[in-house]
Amino acid sequence: MNKLYTIAFFAVVVILTGCSDHYYAPVMYRNSASYMNKPMSTDSVKSSTYISLGASTGNGVNFKDEFYLGRIDLHEAHTFSNFNLAYGIYAFGGTYDNTSMAKTDPYYFDSKAFYGFGAKLSGSFYTAMNDHVDFRIIGFEFSYSNESGDYANFRNAVKTLPSYRIYDKNDVLNAGLTSEVIWKSPSGIKHALRGYLGTYFGPDLLNYSDYNDNLRQKIDPAVSYSLQVKNYFFVFDLQPLTSGTLRLGYSF
Repeated sequence: MNKLYTIAFFAVVVILTGCSDHYYAPVMYRNSASYMNKPMSTDSVKSSTYISLGASTGNGVNFKDEFYLGRIDLHEAHTFSNFNLAYGIYAFGGTYDNTSMAKTDPYYFDSKAFYGFGAKLSGSFYTAMNDHVDFRIIGFEFSYSNESGDYANFRNAVKTLPSYRIYDKNDVLNAGLTSEVIWKSPSGIKHALRGYLGTYFGPDLLNYSDYNDNLRQKIDPAVSYSLQVKNYFFVFDLQPLTSGTLRLGYSF
């Protein structure tokens, strides 16, 4: 019986120790998927510039902390015969709010600011189903970001501590495959629905396999919806496991 109590005691210690680990990564880590508008094959103008302002909210990689950010995006898009391409830059800034760390922790914080910039590249092969519908069969998206600020400094300060699991790079590179349908109503209003399945490049320092089975693999799904009325557009990006983003913009 004493041996049974001993085994049970050590099992509890292991569980509590595992639960005490802290997980931190850049805000754009697994949160970078964002739709880039492009002209349709039947548009009279095949090249356009798009600028937008947006806001995002989501969870930290521990599914407890929260972040809030604002962003500005600028990209150029071109539609060719059966292929389109878009490339651009973006900047972001916001706060990362702690809701998981106890106030007794020596590294406790309430909120830390961050800011950064990034670049994006997106393209797809398409077929025109008719005068009103383009099926963008298969596409790709690459996103790079670099983060600075108090939250980045915090990660750097705790990255060597035994109970902290840190993605200790401020640069994040994500890539994914996309598929999309875009259609235009008789009145000229455009609707687009896109699916995304991506991953990130770099070491999996968070080791999700012993933390959360749902994110054990380095695969991130996302879905985007866009509505464009003349030169004005709206985009909603949802990464179901991590974040949501709303953007309003203008094309010219």
